[in-house]
Amino acid sequence: MSTTRALLLSVAVATTLLASCAAPTETADYPWYTDAEALYAAADLVVVGTPDDGERRDVTISGDGDTMAHQVFTVTVSQVFKGDAVPGASVAVKQLPGEASADDTGLAGGAPALLFLQVYDDVPASLLNPAQGWYRIDAAGEPTPLPGNPVRVSSAQLAGFAESPAS
Repeated sequence: MSTTRALLLSVAVATTLLASCAAPTETADYPWYTDAEALYAAADLVVVGTPDDGERRDVTISGDGDTMAHQVFTVTVSQVFKGDAVPGASVAVKQLPGEASADDTGLAGGAPALLFLQVYDDVPASLLNPAQGWYRIDAAGEPTPLPGNPVRVSSAQLAGFAESPAS
């Protein structure tokens, strides 16, 4: 075996071994949205609200009673664009631990956010996906996408969607 081939084989084996030693993470597949209208249409509930610091707890994920650990936030709603909520109400929102982009820490207590949510009867609501299901609210009160999310959303767009008969 040539030295180059042996070196390449060694690197491949070492990489595989190191990858298998990494801490396990919980992952899921999520739909990806190409524009604000698709995000809005897919959501059951679209609100601006402020999450608390959240707590890690087991959430039932199946009819068989299976559970999975999630970070669950209580979000105090300040504005509603779609769905059954009112300003001042609280909405429980779940997020898998570690479900944030590499440049972000996930939902943060005290920081207002625009949330695109799927709502369920007996469990906390879910973000449509970790990268596009929530937007930070900037100093001007406008949504700012997370790194890696190309979809821009404005308050004016959301208000327009909310006024349309199809919403």
